[in-house]
Amino acid sequence: MSATGCPRNCRKGGTITIEQDDVDVDAQSTLRLTQTVPPRYELREITTFAMTIDGAGEDGPLVLGTRNPMVLIGQLTQYPPKGDLYRLENPVELVELKDREDSTAKPVAVIEQFPVKVGGL
Repeated sequence: MSATGCPRNCRKGGTITIEQDDVDVDAQSTLRLTQTVPPRYELREITTFAMTIDGAGEDGPLVLGTRNPMVLIGQLTQYPPKGDLYRLENPVELVELKDREDSTAKPVAVIEQFPVKVGGL
């Protein structure tokens, strides 16, 4: 790795595309009323995804997948959400997509923070 965190054969620039494995979030996702007056909710969205990094090296795009589902937690004052910020419950390990089912596969990357606004523009 270089000082910038880029492997030696990595080129600057490129794009990262994240695609959910399924259009819907996991059935384990929950919406919970945490306070009645004023109403407050906790929404836990659970999903898996594939990440394609174009321009990662000379061998073509690097395609990674979540080892375990990503859990995003939002504290809401209304439902559906309107511009609410979600945070990661835990860091998300990414492995090469072809190794996703191999529990011994070494993580290629870890997402430690992933603040996401949901709903609204």
